[in-house]
Amino acid sequence: MELCNITGLKGKVTIPGDKSISHRCIMFGSIANGTTQIHNFLSGADCLATIRCFRELGIEIEVESDYSSVIVHGKGLHGLSAPEKILDVGNSGTTTRLISGILAGQPFDSKLSGDESLNSRPMKRIIEPLTQMGAHISSILRNGCAPLYITPAQLHGIHYDSPVASAQVKSCLLLPHNLKRNRKQDTNIILGTACISALPSMKFFPLTKAVLCSTTRKCHFLIKSLQGRNLTVKCGKTR
Repeated sequence: MELCNITGLKGKVTIPGDKSISHRCIMFGSIANGTTQIHNFLSGADCLATIRCFRELGIEIEVESDYSSVIVHGKGLHGLSAPEKILDVGNSGTTTRLISGILAGQPFDSKLSGDESLNSRPMKRIIEPLTQMGAHISSILRNGCAPLYITPAQLHGIHYDSPVASAQVKSCLLLPHNLKRNRKQDTNIILGTACISALPSMKFFPLTKAVLCSTTRKCHFLIKSLQGRNLTVKCGKTR
């Protein structure tokens, strides 16, 4: 085979959307007030599971046939409605873990379940910290996995030392919205040295911060290094 020198390439490439950001755009758009338009949405099965769940929660979501544009008609932090059936999260762990944080602060019961694979994946990593925040969330089969059952509860801030490097856990704990108004009850998430390898997930914090601070509650975020080894993320009410 003869190799030829290539002097230049020309063409147009369309880059697929980011799955993690696509999930969050649907969720943030749903709990924001007004209309959110999303371009370059990733139309994979996991992201479609997030759309399906929020439609079940009463959110109108318009989707172009080629997914070039997705429009979310948000109803604000308190605008979600009780689902009429179990929320089907498919095989999406991101949907399951993040939406659990949102549902933990809602005034209605909800159940989450997925396919066989999803229902075998660990959920204690969100059940335990949400429970510490006062949430009523349980594994229906009592095995630390989905299906999950969530009932209304008054939440409060916690100091949580995360044993796992997970952007899903951090996002889950930032999303509950009905925290008691207490300046001393901010939520502190501590990431130990074992979690520092997951710092690329920090790219999602500016997005989370921007959305939460634009809603009806005010938040502040403090990101600092502790002895050059740990990371603290602080979020909570400032009024």
